[in-house]
Amino acid sequence: MYVLGFDIGGTKSAVVLANIEDTQVSFLGRYERKTVPDWKKVLNELEENGRKILAGLNATPKVTVRVNTSKADYDEVYERLEEMGYDVEEGYACPEAIIIKGGSSIENNELFNEGLITVQDESAMIVTPLLDLEKGDIALDLCAAPGGKTTHMAELLEGEGKVYAFDLHENKLSLIKENLERLGLDNVEVEAMDATKLDSRYVSFADKVLIDVPCSGLGIIRKKPEIKWNKSRKSLKDLVPTQRAIMENAWTYLKTGGTMLYSTCTLNVEENQENIEWFLNKYKDAKVEKIFLGNMDNFIYNNDGSLTILPNEYMDGFFVAKISKK
Repeated sequence: MYVLGFDIGGTKSAVVLANIEDTQVSFLGRYERKTVPDWKKVLNELEENGRKILAGLNATPKVTVRVNTSKADYDEVYERLEEMGYDVEEGYACPEAIIIKGGSSIENNELFNEGLITVQDESAMIVTPLLDLEKGDIALDLCAAPGGKTTHMAELLEGEGKVYAFDLHENKLSLIKENLERLGLDNVEVEAMDATKLDSRYVSFADKVLIDVPCSGLGIIRKKPEIKWNKSRKSLKDLVPTQRAIMENAWTYLKTGGTMLYSTCTLNVEENQENIEWFLNKYKDAKVEKIFLGNMDNFIYNNDGSLTILPNEYMDGFFVAKISKK
């Protein structure tokens, strides 16, 4: 059973999410906002967002696919899916997305096998376009497996530019390579790398860097319910040094004038806004670029310019910040 708690403080207030089963209590995360003199307004807002989080985590997620615009036209793919008997609708937030409401397994579909579509949640789909990739860009994806964002980057570059995809686990690199081959993308290099350790080959190398860092995964509990049991308050805190090490290395790999995207699939403030605050205090050449993607019911535009996405039936819980190097 999920439970909400509220913490009204002098400068910050929070909604705290936990899971209780029998006598076992698991801390899942903490979402914060600034306290204002009207504390009732703060409490109402936290309660509303807390209820949205609970509703989203209990909702059955929709299956969404991303159209490979480097190979196919959106309308053509949409119509072909309808002809194949799928019940579909346009994406909730992403122009490349198609929601699959009914039909047979999409991964056995000929459009999937032809590389015209990729299964991807819309929260993850939103991230890559925020890099504002330009033809000829060199882009790094430091935590790339299974390759959804890597392949999206390669598609958007339209063959004119290069993506370098890295992951710590060599056995996961095959997943990226399989997706690249299926989608017909040849502008990507795939290599094993520990993103927490600096690689001198890539210092000041990239125009754009994406870091979808390891996180507590609060935003995807409905897809991975085991998260409720294998996370503790200590394990959440232990993730932060890893995330910050990856941020620092990514910044070193980025050219002046470049863009770094930091993303997680959690709502936990310590892994999200607090990491951004720490980074800005340490790196004076860093500036958060304000994100705005429309007025969606589950989008929260944070004061620092970042975006928190609350989970709903269409999207996983997510966080993304766009940071430019001055």
